[in-house]
Amino acid sequence: MAPPPKKSRTGLFIGLGCGCLVLLGCIIGGIVMFAGGISSMLGPGEEVASAQLTIGRPFNLTYAQAGSQKYEAWLEVDVDHTAGYELTGTVLLSENGTAFGQYTLQEDGDGSPVTERSSSKRINWVSSSFNGSGSTSGTTALFPIPARTAGSQVSLSGTIQATPGTTGRIRLIVAKRD
Repeated sequence: MAPPPKKSRTGLFIGLGCGCLVLLGCIIGGIVMFAGGISSMLGPGEEVASAQLTIGRPFNLTYAQAGSQKYEAWLEVDVDHTAGYELTGTVLLSENGTAFGQYTLQEDGDGSPVTERSSSKRINWVSSSFNGSGSTSGTTALFPIPARTAGSQVSLSGTIQATPGTTGRIRLIVAKRD
C-alpha cells in the first residue's frame, strides 16, 4: 500500500505572510497616526505666545516669525454664563504694523468659532446648564496663520465681546503647527 501524498502547505505560508504584512502595516500606521495626530488631539501644541483676554477690552498679542514656521491661533475658554454662551469680535492680523488678515469670531461652543471657516477643532469641550445659568470650558482652534517674513513681528489684535452675564477666563494662544 502506498503512503498518502503529502499535503501542500503553500496556502498556509501565503496566508501567514499576508497576515504578517497586514499586522506590520497596522503597527506602522498606528505609530504614524500617534506621532503625527496626537498633537492635534491634545490641543494647541507648543505655545509661542499667549494672552489673557478681558471681555470688552482691546487685546494685542505679538510674536516673532521664526523662519518659515506656520502657526495657528487657539482660544482657551473657561467661563460661567447666565444667558447662554457666545463670544464675538474681530481678530486682525498684522506683520510689522501692516494688516494682512482678519477673522470674525462667533464662538458659541458649536460649529466653527470663526465665520471665515467651516470646520471646528475642539479639545476637552464641556458645557453644562443649571437653572438658567451654565458653564463652558475647552479649547478650540480659531484659524491657521500663514508663514510670514522671517524675523518679522506678527500681531493679533481686537476686542472680544461676550453674552451679558459671562464671567471667567479667556486666553488667546499662538502655537506652532506642522
